[in-house]
Amino acid sequence: MARNFVLLILGSYLLQTFIQYSVYRPWQEETRRLAKQVAVAQEPVYLRGQALQLPSAKAAFIQTETALVSRIRQQTGRTTILCHTDPIECAQAKARGGTVVELK
Repeated sequence: MARNFVLLILGSYLLQTFIQYSVYRPWQEETRRLAKQVAVAQEPVYLRGQALQLPSAKAAFIQTETALVSRIRQQTGRTTILCHTDPIECAQAKARGGTVVELK
């Protein structure tokens, strides 16, 4: 009976580990894709769209939009700004040829 209990606990941990890694993988892939776009752009980079509405953000239970900004800064070191936090500056940046990335 003790052996079955240990196997049950071990199986539970393996299942939880698998679930944790599979939930966040789409979010990680999407932020890596965005980081590649941002890496070749001039600073600052403006992100247009709602970060929390991305399917991968919903699946990973991302709670704040600054998570995307932080993740891109972590991967590239680039300054990124969400357009809805500063729409005037975002419009001016687009007019002068700055980098504005659409979130899809």
